[in-house]
Amino acid sequence: MPELYWKIAVAALLLTGLGLAITLLVRWSYGSEDREARRRAQAARAQESYGPLPAPGVPAAPVAPGASNAAPVAPPQPAPAAQPSIQPSEAQATTPLLPWPTFADGQPLPALPDGQPDFSVPGAPRPPQ
Repeated sequence: MPELYWKIAVAALLLTGLGLAITLLVRWSYGSEDREARRRAQAARAQESYGPLPAPGVPAAPVAPGASNAAPVAPPQPAPAAQPSIQPSEAQATTPLLPWPTFADGQPLPALPDGQPDFSVPGAPRPPQ
């Protein structure tokens, strides 16, 4: 008799686990369209607030050995012939500038040769995602 009890108990436990897994998967799949719509809306808001992303495959400027990153470096100016002409008021209206990141004590982060903040220095905050 005790072995029949354990066989029934194990079977009930397995069926309960299987039922729970199926229930969770079915419920998760019914909400997939809503999740995808929220993900697309969030990506569209991020694209609007930060402007277009840089083209992939554009190499960064090489770092010269012994170069100091103590002072911020101005970003390179784009070539006027290669870029379409945009009025300064349009550029400022579409792409808000973010504040330069600082250490906890208020000192600004050093800049890389391409003008971006150097988040690899010890004590630097995490880069924005």
